[in-house]
Amino acid sequence: MHATSAQSNASTHTTPAGVAHGHRCRKLPPVQKGEAERLVAEFLARHHVTSCPTRYAVAIEQRPQSSRGGY
Repeated sequence: MHATSAQSNASTHTTPAGVAHGHRCRKLPPVQKGEAERLVAEFLARHHVTSCPTRYAVAIEQRPQSSRGGY
């Protein structure tokens, strides 16, 4: 049986590596205008990606600084 996404996320973020990852992510500066598009384009070119199934596409969400305390 597979863990649900919520169960998987909860266990990941309570491990030392998961906690450290969360700290690093919260310290990142806000995404600048056009930055996400540039990073995606660079990744696609670098890895010679020509298509991406919809199930692998994710939205990039910028949360306000005040809500970055948790997942």
